[in-house]
Amino acid sequence: MRVQQLQVSQPNLTEKKNCAKICAEASNKASQLYSTLLAEPSENQSGSTSAAVIEEFDTFLNEPLSSMRELVDPLKANGQTKPRRPLQFWKNNAHRFLILALIAKDIFAVSASSGSIERVFSTATDILHAKLSRMKADLFQMLMFIKRNSNIN
Repeated sequence: MRVQQLQVSQPNLTEKKNCAKICAEASNKASQLYSTLLAEPSENQSGSTSAAVIEEFDTFLNEPLSSMRELVDPLKANGQTKPRRPLQFWKNNAHRFLILALIAKDIFAVSASSGSIERVFSTATDILHAKLSRMKADLFQMLMFIKRNSNIN
C-alpha cells in the first residue's frame, strides 16, 4: 500500500490577510478575556457582592478536609466504603456555598449527549484546517478556549 501525500494549494494573498486578521482578532479577544479573568473587582461592582463571594470562598477554603471515601452503611460495623461523589457534596452544601455550587455544577456535570464534544471537534476542525495547519499549539489552544468560553460574560 502506497502512502499518498496530501497536496494543499498555497493560500492566496487575500486568504493570508483574512487569516492574519482572524488571528489578530482572536489574540485580542484572548488578551481581553485573560485580563478580565485576572483583573481585580472594579469599583462599579457592588462592594457587598464581591465581599460575599470572597467570604464564601474563604469559608470553603477553611472547611476541614474530608475523606474521599465514605461508609456504605454507617450503621453496620463492616467498614465497607464507597467513593464520595463531588456533585452530591455540592448539592448537599448548595445552601452554604451558593456561587461555588453553581460553578461546581457547571464543571462536574456530564453532558447527557455527545453533542457538546462533537461541537468541540467541529470547532477545532474549523480553526485548524489545511490553510492554518502551521498554527502554533499555544495559539490554537487560546483560540479554542475563546471559542468554547465566549458565552461567559
